[in-house]
Order: sequence, then C-alpha cells, then structure tokens
Amino acid sequence: MRRMALIAAVLAIAPGLAAAQRGSRTGSAATQRTTDRFGTGEQARVPSVSRHELEDLNPLDVLLDKHGDLRLTDDQVARLKTMDQNLKQASEPAFHTLDSLNQELANMGSDPQGDDAARARTMNILTRMVANGTRQRYDSAEQDARALLTADQQKKAEDVLKVDHERLDRIAGHGRGG
Repeated sequence: MRRMALIAAVLAIAPGLAAAQRGSRTGSAATQRTTDRFGTGEQARVPSVSRHELEDLNPLDVLLDKHGDLRLTDDQVARLKTMDQNLKQASEPAFHTLDSLNQELANMGSDPQGDDAARARTMNILTRMVANGTRQRYDSAEQDARALLTADQQKKAEDVLKVDHERLDRIAGHGRGG
C-alpha cells in the first residue's frame, strides 16, 4: 500500500518537477541529459513495457512449464506453484502501476509536445523502474526456486532461463547485477 502511495505521489509531482527543471531557453544540464537519453517529441515515446511481457518472463512459470524437461518431482512442482502464487500476488501492485503508466502514455498520443513530452519521458523512466523492480523480485524468486532443485536440474534450468534473462535485462534497461 505504501508503495502504491509513493508511486502515485511521484506521478502527481513529476510533471511539475519536469517543467520547473526546464528553466532557461537552453535548459539545465540535467534536462539536457534527459533529452539526450530519451529524446523529444516522438523520440520520447520509447516502446512501453507491457504487463503481459513481464508476466511471460516469470521464471517460476517457465520452470513449471518445463517441469517435464527438468524432471521435477511432485513435491518440487507443488512448492514451485506455491512460490509462483506468492510472486504473482507480490507483483500485482507493480503490474497495476505499469498498466496505469502505459494508459497515460497512450492518452498522450503519438507525438507529445512541451509539457506532455516531459511527462512522457518521466513516465518512461518510471516504467523502467517498475520493470527493474519486477526483475529484482524475479531474481529473488528464481534463487529460492533453485534451492529446491538438484544440481542436474539447476543446470537445465539455467539453459531454459537464459533467453528470458536477456529479454528481462533489455526491458529493465541494464544487465544483471547492476
């Protein structure tokens, strides 16, 4: 609940902060760095991250889908299902926030200008922050799941999850461990 309140507060003050930072005609160094990174106008509209895209990268779902290839026992499957339900419940507020951010971006149109462009850049940054938080939850859940697996199962799980790790890193905006 506190997290949702914090995100709502950030969304409420972000447009004002972005407008206040613009200042002079040439802009501050911070504004210039933001513009350089996220562009202006249509360039500010980096591809959004969808809830379904992140849900598809849930490592516990992937492990459960590949339970036959991994040769998981019934006990391992039951424990992974419980962990998966808990992870989905913990991720729901972030996914709700992501849906809200994407809706706001969609409402701005395809070429936001002025204040809307600044808000779009801010929302894109917040979207990446939500994706990164989800990645951290997924990493933690994956580590807990690996503790349930045998050494042979862990090796197979690494192979199964490798592509998803790369996609999740790309969505979150940086590589693992950083």
